[in-house]
Amino acid sequence: MQQTWMERDLPVLDAAVAMLEDSPMVADAAITERTGFDLADVRRALEALDMTYVHLGRDMGGFFVDAVTADARRGIPQRYERTGQPSLATPNRWPSASGRLRWSRQVPCRLADRAFTAR
Repeated sequence: MQQTWMERDLPVLDAAVAMLEDSPMVADAAITERTGFDLADVRRALEALDMTYVHLGRDMGGFFVDAVTADARRGIPQRYERTGQPSLATPNRWPSASGRLRWSRQVPCRLADRAFTAR
């Protein structure tokens, strides 16, 4: 579940929050473009986030997000768990300096790992 959250749901939520700053409604296709995920994955993520983090609407063209909850807006700038990874699971607690340092060291390694496995 944590892996799905970090790899799929959180990037979709982040994209929806950012895009709603410029538009009153965001279509699933626009989130697909921004995240680079498949449309089916974006739709699964939106369904998982519905009610808790986003207000999800449906029409003949697919899904759209027209609002996000306060929990989503508070969570995106990011809290950290013991692993040093961003998470909405630790509300109202900003990371310590050591947590930020640990996380900043992990990001380049993870990007390099993804680039290596993509080849």
